[in-house]
Amino acid sequence: MNNIKIRDISNLNKKKYGIVTLCNNNNANLIINDSTFVNNTSKNYGGFLCLMNINKINLKIYSTIFENNHALYGGAIYMINDHQLTNNLCSTEISHSKFIKNSSKVFGGAIYSDLFGMQTLNMVNTEFINNFAYIGGTIYINHIKGKPTIEKSLRNQNIKYINNTSESYGDIYATKPDRIILNNMKSDEIIIKSGEIYPLEFLLLDEFNQIVIDDSRYYTEIYLEINKISDEKNEDNIKINGNDCIFTRGKCILNSFTVYSTNKLSVVLFASVDNKYHDVNIDGYQFKMNITDCDESQFKKFDKNNKYFYCENPKCSDECPVALEKAICVKGNKNTINSNSCTCLPGWIGENCQNMDFEKINFKYIYIVNTLISFIIIILIIYCTIYRKMKIIADFGYFKLLVFFVGILICSIGLNYKEIERLNIHMFKNSIKVSIDDDDNDNL
Repeated sequence: MNNIKIRDISNLNKKKYGIVTLCNNNNANLIINDSTFVNNTSKNYGGFLCLMNINKINLKIYSTIFENNHALYGGAIYMINDHQLTNNLCSTEISHSKFIKNSSKVFGGAIYSDLFGMQTLNMVNTEFINNFAYIGGTIYINHIKGKPTIEKSLRNQNIKYINNTSESYGDIYATKPDRIILNNMKSDEIIIKSGEIYPLEFLLLDEFNQIVIDDSRYYTEIYLEINKISDEKNEDNIKINGNDCIFTRGKCILNSFTVYSTNKLSVVLFASVDNKYHDVNIDGYQFKMNITDCDESQFKKFDKNNKYFYCENPKCSDECPVALEKAICVKGNKNTINSNSCTCLPGWIGENCQNMDFEKINFKYIYIVNTLISFIIIILIIYCTIYRKMKIIADFGYFKLLVFFVGILICSIGLNYKEIERLNIHMFKNSIKVSIDDDDNDNL
């Protein structure tokens, strides 16, 4: 196809495909050069070009413009082949071309590519401008895992992606869901007590590591479940609760995930994904969990069958400000409010630890230091008065020095005033007055 212009053609039959369609062939060698395709519409696959169920595809596009083409899948170009065949060999080359304002209602605003056996994708000096789709604003492409040359071609600096958008995810490029990761895991192992709730958040990613947000729930009913990897040695040693969920906006959140154990042990857990889409195979996720014994400050309890244990924190009355980090609840003989005790943390006092405990101030040393300073200042005042005509004093100014020394003297004497003990140090509403030892008072 050389120097061809096709515009304003609509294929409104949902059972038909692109304006130009090649399908059910063993081989397709298609070269498009110096052409323009504008304002073409297909109700199904490929706004202009549809290549379907072709084992070996060799597509080359040079100096061509695809503008304002629309389809359900692949706004300008749609390509797919039979995934069950093993001899598929496909390559695509796009050079010095432009894809402008193409759109797809579902996948691939400009290009949809689901070619099993894609060997090469080479794009150079190509522009994608203002394309839109629900997923993959510019390109929706699958089967690129383990093919770094294809990813490198998509990220080529000679390609310009300008103002391309998607409703769901992948403004530029996207793939179908590929794998899950545990988002809130900070290390390779989780340390937890038996019966302790440990919230988990899994993310659903595509092959470009983008979160599969899927607002319109095209990929519905993607279901996750966590189970223990089969181990005859510890087959019946743990029980798991709250271990399943459905992905919503790319996230599966287990707020009540709990593991109960018969004793402290290590176990390997596996998160598997099930879905109703036969062409979506999502890799699972494996992680290790170390279940520890209860702390000394906790009560060790067992379930009704006296098999699995769990840990309980001591219970105190609501007045005990444990949540405010002013106190701790210390366990007694049994886990009841009357048996346990509320103990204030350092820095807090009072029946309910409501008052701040300030450091006790000993004024004796302050008095001694201030008295010594006052004595030195008086000597300096006398010295400056006697030798006020000396050059060094005259240069500074006798009266300036006198005012300075007198000011320091007044401050020093003020600090020694006996009534300082009556000053209230009310820095905060619930603070208390500084207490002074009786022995120290006698020295003031």
